[in-house]
Amino acid sequence: MLRYPGGKLRIMRKIDEYITRVYPDTNSDWIVCEPFTGGGGSLYNMAKDFPKWKFHINDFNPEIYGLWQFFHTASDKDFLTLYGMIEDQLATVQEYNRIFDNIPDALIDKAFRIIFLNKTSFSGFVTKNRPIGGADQSGKWKVDVYWNPDNIIKGIEKMRTTLKDRILSVSCLDFGEFIRNNPSDFIYADPPYLAYGKEWYNCSFDKSDLERLRNDLEGNPRWCLSIDKCKEVENLFESYNNLELLIKHTAKSSYKSQADIKSIPTAKELMVFPKNTKRVIENTLF
Repeated sequence: MLRYPGGKLRIMRKIDEYITRVYPDTNSDWIVCEPFTGGGGSLYNMAKDFPKWKFHINDFNPEIYGLWQFFHTASDKDFLTLYGMIEDQLATVQEYNRIFDNIPDALIDKAFRIIFLNKTSFSGFVTKNRPIGGADQSGKWKVDVYWNPDNIIKGIEKMRTTLKDRILSVSCLDFGEFIRNNPSDFIYADPPYLAYGKEWYNCSFDKSDLERLRNDLEGNPRWCLSIDKCKEVENLFESYNNLELLIKHTAKSSYKSQADIKSIPTAKELMVFPKNTKRVIENTLF
């Protein structure tokens, strides 16, 4: 639904397969916590792949939280109103600046604002005033390149249909407080990347946060952590059940040509499971 830095939409089906291989009882009525929901790519695919699961979701970014809170509480009429707002909106630099500068109070306006800025900002970064193509629109791609109201509405409807009656709560909490407040059968944690987190997100996430997350996860019987592989991560989770994924990964959500795809370097992602779980040893390039 959103273009999101580090989003797992392209590889989540494979991650879900690994989760099933580690935890064979995934076809159960699990209550699942996702402390870093972000753009919802992992949430959407887990909801599709595990139709009996229900979710407590959380994001510390108040703008992202507002979107998911709208998603959780809005009526059919509210969604129709949102769709009308999307259909009527033009994507220009002038409109970008106007919407960026005005922080609304109403939940529906908050949801619309985050959707618009996500689709029209460079790499989906909604907290920095940088429209696609730049202020003078001299870039290769223009501010409206991703603003396709029909496709945006279809994406929202897909997400809404898949998650109908399956979101139990939406929170805007520190991840530790969220995990402690919501006992669950499984936790999927996809925190901000350590290597690029300060560049990509509006909140910091450092080694001490990751260590704190590790300690919070250890108190739960089933969990999976997905994060960029770097020395700090390897040291913290050296004794755990680790699986390395090789990913053609970037903050961009799509590519315009085969040349763009070929120029993207391979990154390493680490999936971590509890120490006593079944090991899955497989290096795969996505």
